Amino acid sequence: MTNFLVTVLGLPDFPAIREVNVRSGASVNRELLFKVTLGSRGTVEAVEPDSDKQGKDGKTYHWFKVKFFDGRTGFVRDDLIEIEGDGTAYGYGFIPTRTVAFKLTRQAVQPAAPAPEPAAPAQPVTTTPTTTAQPAANPFANASIGSTAPAQPVTTTAPAPAQPAQPVTPA
Repeated sequence: MTNFLVTVLGLPDFPAIREVNVRSGASVNRELLFKVTLGSRGTVEAVEPDSDKQGKDGKTYHWFKVKFFDGRTGFVRDDLIEIEGDGTAYGYGFIPTRTVAFKLTRQAVQPAAPAPEPAAPAQPVTTTPTTTAQPAANPFANASIGSTAPAQPVTTTAPAPAQPAQPVTPA
């Protein structure tokens, strides 16, 4: 969802720290992929609760999978970022101004109802004319290779029997 934005805030209590870790999953125990500087921005691709149930003040951290504007993707913890925009699909509703994600309460997201199964296409009924006088014509005789149009039937007629040659008389 491209209109749900993230801005890396860092930890305001530690102004000397100028970058945050971006991880491969929703835990500090997941692989460190790279670091981003404060102020880096991107879009939210997913939100997951901390897989180790870690948090503070009785609240579990949530991790945001962010696609940064430089093309890299990874997870950042909610106490290190501000979010804004339409977070409805992730349980946050619409957030009109940048807000620290950890301060918000995420609502349970109902999975979208599965799309109905498409009806099977009707099978066309085909009939093949038969004849006893001559073999059936090759329906592919006039079809060109790569053609998407159905082949047209070919009608053939048997040649007339040959007449014996008449002798030529000189005049």
